[in-house]
Amino acid sequence: MSNTAEYLEMAREVADELRENGKAATIVRPGSAGGWEKKFDALTGTWYWEDSEGTIVHDDPAQATKIPCFVLENRFAITHIDGSLVQARDRLFLASGHPVPGDELHTDGAVLKVVQAIPFRPAEVTIYTEVQAR
Repeated sequence: MSNTAEYLEMAREVADELRENGKAATIVRPGSAGGWEKKFDALTGTWYWEDSEGTIVHDDPAQATKIPCFVLENRFAITHIDGSLVQARDRLFLASGHPVPGDELHTDGAVLKVVQAIPFRPAEVTIYTEVQAR
């Protein structure tokens, strides 16, 4: 079994553990219309968006994307709370999704802003992401 296959299996196992022991959450990634041009395909009769690099998408890129995930909440050590990088009310999660700074994390009725997201990614396979949210 190759390393990549082993890491994919590890990612599946971690996702299963987060599903069983964590809680459901949603990552909301804001959309951006900047750099996208809306075009019409007369052949199929559908609209699409194309960027300057030729990437084509069929969903409006200006709309927010909702990504379901599972999270397990942890705590920051008191020694990590410095009042600037880590604030007293910041929350720490392990997430099965791939949040990035600027995303929102919706969990337990709260809407949190992702401040920092550090993926554990050996061999280009994301096993989980450590998320700091406030």
